[in-house]
Amino acid sequence: MADLNPNESYDQARAAFWRNFLKVVGTEPRSAATIVGSSGITHPVLAIGADDTRKRLVVISDEHDARAAAMIQVDIQNTLPGVQVVVARPIAFALPMIARRLIESLGLTTITPEVFQRLGKLNEVEKARLNESMKFVFGSTINAFKNAPLDVLSQIHYALRQLTLHDVLKSALGFTRPDSQPLDLVKLCTVDPMAADREMGVCALPLFDLQESDWDLFRGERTEELIRRLRVLGIFQYFFPPPDQAALGIIDRANLKKDAIAQSVSRLPDIGHPLGEPELIPHFRTMTEAIETLKDMGLIVEGEITFELTPLGEKARGSVKLKTREGVISKLINKISVDGIIKIQNIFR
Repeated sequence: MADLNPNESYDQARAAFWRNFLKVVGTEPRSAATIVGSSGITHPVLAIGADDTRKRLVVISDEHDARAAAMIQVDIQNTLPGVQVVVARPIAFALPMIARRLIESLGLTTITPEVFQRLGKLNEVEKARLNESMKFVFGSTINAFKNAPLDVLSQIHYALRQLTLHDVLKSALGFTRPDSQPLDLVKLCTVDPMAADREMGVCALPLFDLQESDWDLFRGERTEELIRRLRVLGIFQYFFPPPDQAALGIIDRANLKKDAIAQSVSRLPDIGHPLGEPELIPHFRTMTEAIETLKDMGLIVEGEITFELTPLGEKARGSVKLKTREGVISKLINKISVDGIIKIQNIFR
């Protein structure tokens, strides 16, 4: 294990993963296995990091469900006035990755009862090859459990949830029937295991995307390299959203008036997400100026009331909107929606 102190235990090495992750996203790790919310419920957590300067608390939740993780964020937030809570949820198992690797290793696009019948007749050499294929198929998930402290039951629960939601278990159990339908691996490749997290505004941590070199980085203290890698994965930008990309995201997903777009981007630090470095515009002084620059670049076009994305802008959005980073846009939009509801309710008081 690279960068591992020979005197460091296996558990200590695994614990280094969350410690280094929390440092990279601008917090100092704190010792806590649980945290109590305003409901009085004690929530188990994998790790916690505090940012005293920016008044942020990053919580690594062990929940198997994105909605539950989002509710925990609200529950904890209500106990900490003046501090913004950010919740991340690790995912070790991804159905589309498993499907893609099954296609690569087995050369199949569907799984039928005949496939299982053939598996029962393999010779020793073929079994050895199949074992190697299965290591390849499930390698990312195995690495996640091996290299990071996780709640095993929670991860298994979410894996089963993915299988159930997309009728994989139903199809597999149905193989005993003569009229059973084959399991379409190509279709499973289109499943998005992080969609619910992004919609709820939770930071989905795709541990299944990490390579061996990434685990090596987390075992050391190479902060800048980690930041660069987390940028590539679209994770770092959840915690420090680029203001220009955030503006595009808001224009894409929220029907706001032109003068409200810049104001909305400026609210990101107020919900626990300090603005990061821009990705599309080299320099700008104000968000209004940034939006005008995006217009000059042909990424957005001005309508009568709101801005709209151009085909070029939609292309720029398409490269990022399916990554973890998109969760911060959902979180902001959800917050704007809630504030709107509260204002409407005030009318009836």
